[in-house]
Amino acid sequence: MNLSQAQVKEILHALNARGAPALRFYNWVMKTQSNFEPCSEIYNLIINNHGRIGDFEAMLVLLRELSLKGHCLSEKAFSFLAVQSSNDVRHSIVKVLNVLNLSGGSCRGSGTQSLIKLLCNLSYFDLAIYAMELTMKKTSYYNVLIAAKCRNGDFRDARDVIEEMNRFGFDPNTKSYNYLLGFLFKNGRVAEACELLQAMEHSGYLPDAITYEMVALHSCRVGKMDEAIGFIERMVSEGLRPRISTHTGFIKGYFLLGRVDDAHKYVLDMSVRDRYSVNTNYSLFAKMLMQSGKVVDAGMVLVEMMQKGLIPDFVVYKKVLRGLDKMGRRDLARELKQSYSNFTSCTDGGFAAFVAPLTSGRVNIAVSSIYISKVLQSEALKVEVKQSRFCSTSLLLRTLLPPQTMSNHAKLLSWLLLLLTTLIFYFSTADVGTSSYYNPPYLPTACNGNDPTQFPANNFFAAAGDAIWDNGASCGRQYLVRCLSSALRGACTNETIQIVIVDQASTAVTKPVRGGTTMALSTTAYRAIANVAAQQINIEYAEV
Repeated sequence: MNLSQAQVKEILHALNARGAPALRFYNWVMKTQSNFEPCSEIYNLIINNHGRIGDFEAMLVLLRELSLKGHCLSEKAFSFLAVQSSNDVRHSIVKVLNVLNLSGGSCRGSGTQSLIKLLCNLSYFDLAIYAMELTMKKTSYYNVLIAAKCRNGDFRDARDVIEEMNRFGFDPNTKSYNYLLGFLFKNGRVAEACELLQAMEHSGYLPDAITYEMVALHSCRVGKMDEAIGFIERMVSEGLRPRISTHTGFIKGYFLLGRVDDAHKYVLDMSVRDRYSVNTNYSLFAKMLMQSGKVVDAGMVLVEMMQKGLIPDFVVYKKVLRGLDKMGRRDLARELKQSYSNFTSCTDGGFAAFVAPLTSGRVNIAVSSIYISKVLQSEALKVEVKQSRFCSTSLLLRTLLPPQTMSNHAKLLSWLLLLLTTLIFYFSTADVGTSSYYNPPYLPTACNGNDPTQFPANNFFAAAGDAIWDNGASCGRQYLVRCLSSALRGACTNETIQIVIVDQASTAVTKPVRGGTTMALSTTAYRAIANVAAQQINIEYAEV
């Protein structure tokens, strides 16, 4: 009997709810299912179970094992504290910190941070400070306190935390001030926010992309678009890239003020300055035009976009196309379709060639879904087809569907178009590259040194290759990644994961098993999308 990850998690949740030991069950799974690789959540559930039954010796054994593998802990590992009395929590904190210190490695740093974060989420601020006093005080721990107090509306207490940091010689950082600024802007205390921003810069803490976004978006909300643009100009001049949410705020802000031409100008300007957001910005602009009743203008924007070699959001494209058909503008609808078909055309006929065979013959839905599954796992999705990825998919699907099974079955066509919506939207913003993986130890890193809290709780992180390292600017960037193919047939899992860059591949403590790739994933992240027996894979990745 083989259990899935979901089934194991469900059983562990049930055992935790009953306060029953789970170690025997966990050992049975690991012994009887040789190919079972526990995910981060399962490890955290087991740690939580040990805490619930008070077995800290078993917790230490597992923590040492996880630290050797470079795993990190989340708040879920210590959620047993939520059901204890305040006195019991205090005693448990001492025991938890003891085993974390003994385990060392990645579990020590991430576990301490997660413990403090959980205590803050439970509003046990005194106990969070107590935990910091038992282990160590550091800026990242203080930031957890500041963020939690701001969420609770305790701005004065949050500001006091920064003053305490200064008294004890712990320098706050830009993130510390961002939490305070976010609270002030959210609650309309603009004058105080401006004073705090000045004090922050006077103290030598430079604004980051989030700081500029908060100030700029506040200006957008109150209709001061020119001032907001000034902040963006300064941000770009300092080498900071605006986030997608920043662009979204500007485009929507212009529309709320009725300044549609200025929104268009913003999209055009940012298409030169920030190439990573250009597809999203154009698609959002067309969507806003559509929602404001300017369907023809939306169609013209999409045509303009595709003339520049940019693929629009497929959902927006279809809505605009339907809108043009409804209002009788079939001329512009045809032009829009032609532009899109030119974009997806290739030697096998592209989108039209893919859909056309479905209108003749007889198709079995169950059979066709199997064929689609084969296509998505096919070796044809390789780096060599970067310029015609969608075309290769359509060609293969036509090849795999037997002629005698083809028809104009409406349900199948709808299902396939839904699949294509997902594929085209994803492909429109993604790049193709290669990936390998690297093994623990992962510390120190080129991005954050020996700080173990830099790793996400699920251990989905990566070291950047030369192609995306960007002189260190890639540190902290997040990407959606999926495996396309490899020399080892069937290596891809068809899963898509989100990773964060924490290191440079060429200088990492442990070298990747294959050099020269776009990125090197952690072993946990790599296993999620591919078989580790394939030491190098072709990937598709898109910055979040």
